[in-house]
Amino acid sequence: MKTLTKVLIVSVIIIIALNIYLMGSTYKLLKTVNVNEEEYEMPNKIGILNNNIDPYSLDGYVEIKVDVAPQTIVLSYNCSALVLPLNDMQVYSIRNALQKKIEIRPTTHDSMRALIDHYNITLQLVKITEMKDEVYLSNMIFKNGNKVLNLDAKPSDSIALALRTGNKIYMKKTILEREGKYSC
Repeated sequence: MKTLTKVLIVSVIIIIALNIYLMGSTYKLLKTVNVNEEEYEMPNKIGILNNNIDPYSLDGYVEIKVDVAPQTIVLSYNCSALVLPLNDMQVYSIRNALQKKIEIRPTTHDSMRALIDHYNITLQLVKITEMKDEVYLSNMIFKNGNKVLNLDAKPSDSIALALRTGNKIYMKKTILEREGKYSC
């Protein structure tokens, strides 16, 4: 019983430390892109489907390939490549998804995959939709029975989950044309 208590206490401490580290990394990133946190307001799209836009539409989108490099992911289509800086944990999770492996313990994305599988929820589509104030936005579209959820998410989370579920990843072609580099 004492061992279990110790393990739980250590686990909680590790989770708190990881969250503090990730909050610090996010804060540093926001400061490097000159975003004032009080002035920056993200749209609340959680669970809201815009009736004028078909969430399943891929008009203007292209399927992208994902590769990893130290502290970055490379999103590519034909001869265009877009390099996105990420923290080590995000790259680790995406790399593991590409390699289809779980090391030591499951990541949050592995747990999310187990959760959606258990409750018969399907991730139907992942789209990187826009870049706003130097921040990339994405949507994950989930379905359970006749219920659909259009979830606003960080592209790194969307990509990590899509790779685990075998889904294709799409990006707005205009983002690649504007932000990508020629890679052939």
